[in-house]
Amino acid sequence: MLERVFEPLMQGPVPLKRLQSGLGIGLALVRRLVKLHGGEVKAASAGLNCGSVFSFWIPRIEPQASSCSKAVVVLDGQLKRVYVEDNKDVRMAPGELLRFAGCDIVEVGDGDSTLSAVLQAKLDAVLKDIGLPDISGYEVARQLRAHPETRSIPLIALTGYGQLFDKATAGSAGFDAHLAKPVDQDELLHTIDEPVANARRVNASDTSV
Repeated sequence: MLERVFEPLMQGPVPLKRLQSGLGIGLALVRRLVKLHGGEVKAASAGLNCGSVFSFWIPRIEPQASSCSKAVVVLDGQLKRVYVEDNKDVRMAPGELLRFAGCDIVEVGDGDSTLSAVLQAKLDAVLKDIGLPDISGYEVARQLRAHPETRSIPLIALTGYGQLFDKATAGSAGFDAHLAKPVDQDELLHTIDEPVANARRVNASDTSV
């Protein structure tokens, strides 16, 4: 099988105890991706019951200064935000992007912990998911809007619910902005920065009066 294992739809004998087998496309896809990078992939085994080793090589290239078409937006000042997302893996990329852009991020994995986290953080904005495991993001937004210490904090929804009805529901629950996943990094940074800037202008106006 070593000579044919990377062919599309190629499968070895299915064990009797296994109810389902794969489709035989995974390794074919691996080979295709490696070849797109100008590389090669190989499979090796010392024999029956000795396991298998899969290795790939791709050519190394020198980085170019012009290889990045977009510069990461750096937000104004050291901002603190609570990011509410129950899936840790999904939370990782936006969280790192926000840190790279100059934000101090407090990550929260469920809705029930959001209010206490926001009260402790003394933050500038809340970026949160809608489909949380315990209570909905809409209910969390209503809780934040009902509390005297959090009612004016900018709320941004980052969610897979992207229909017009979802946006309208988010607005009625108290969200200032709505972003549907997946979202462009520049759109994310600009969208979360705008409500913060507006809130600061309002606070400055109140102070001056």
